[in-house]
Amino acid sequence: MKNIPVEGNVNLIRDTYSRAILNTNVSEIRKFVKGKKDEKHMIDMENDIKILKQELNSLKNMLQGKNK
Repeated sequence: MKNIPVEGNVNLIRDTYSRAILNTNVSEIRKFVKGKKDEKHMIDMENDIKILKQELNSLKNMLQGKNK
């Protein structure tokens, strides 16, 4: 596999086999991965809150005698 530097950006190379452009800046890659993990964590928390709200509403309805 041979890599060719991408003109205008020292952190990018092109893989001559797959033609993919690859980032060689490790700190940028780590920052990107952390951002993705943070994003997934936020989505998981939002889903948990939604479920908790639904369960709380269910409990309130049961206590009020409005079984669904």
